[in-house]
Amino acid sequence: MDNDFVPMAVTKKKTKILTPSQIIKKKRDYVELSGAIGASIGKIELGSKIFITGRSYSGKSSFITKVCALMSEHTRVDYNNHEEKGGDAATVIEKMRFAGIDNSFDKKIRFYKAPIESDIEETFGDILSRKNSAGFAVLDSLQHAGVNKKQYINFTSKFCNTRRKKIVAFISHWQKNDFVLHVKHDCDIKLEVMHYVVYVESRMSGATNKPIVLWEDGAKKAWGKKYKQVIEGKYWPGKK
Repeated sequence: MDNDFVPMAVTKKKTKILTPSQIIKKKRDYVELSGAIGASIGKIELGSKIFITGRSYSGKSSFITKVCALMSEHTRVDYNNHEEKGGDAATVIEKMRFAGIDNSFDKKIRFYKAPIESDIEETFGDILSRKNSAGFAVLDSLQHAGVNKKQYINFTSKFCNTRRKKIVAFISHWQKNDFVLHVKHDCDIKLEVMHYVVYVESRMSGATNKPIVLWEDGAKKAWGKKYKQVIEGKYWPGKK
């Protein structure tokens, strides 16, 4: 019996190497949202990742629903909702009203609940892999969907790139563990919602990073004397 078995060599996928001129000259595609949100965030390059966090009852879900409405002017939108009956809860109706979403958006925005990994159910990745699938997708939330670091890396590597060009927003609970911090630092746009104001940290071209007011009366009441400093970008808890 021959014991000198030699395993077949595995051919590794080559690393794509770019030169400065290739990066500079490359044609890029962007989405420019209208209004105060678009001005603050800037031109969003296709394939970008967005991180959104905030405490409960801060206006976080209403804000992302408004972003969905604005995004639907440019591309189909998928909202993978693991927190509100897959988007079929009465609480979602009020958020849609806030964002101006009605029956006319039926072909623009879809709500569902899909797992990140499954052997028996259609996954989030399966849906986004279809022909003519959404260009903008939301995962709400990282915690309720049970996403781990490896799954996050695999998902974003597959979809948030120059070939697939998916813009994906990841919503997180108000946590600061290692995984959440990893996602935050990895994303191109970081949005923190507190007391009906959104603090913006965006790398996008033309971004003003000006705080976004979601509900003026509520924000004034919640922030009190700090309100003016907050909306002028001069004060935010935990920021110097």
